[in-house]
Amino acid sequence: LISGAILSRLSFGYLDPGSGSFILQLLVSGLLGFMLTFKLFWHRIAHLFRRSGRDQVQADEESSQITKE
Repeated sequence: LISGAILSRLSFGYLDPGSGSFILQLLVSGLLGFMLTFKLFWHRIAHLFRRSGRDQVQADEESSQITKE
């Protein structure tokens, strides 16, 4: 059955409006899924390079002391 489908030269089929809508839904959901995955991983990567809250406060205090002098 599968070899017949692969080896056949002519195909008499059509795409109805429901098929087009389904293909459009697949494309949109795939794009949104990719964007969400990228966003989640981007936040994890960015978190690695950020300072922790305590370090950030200390750095801000040090920079304000330097500018006051």
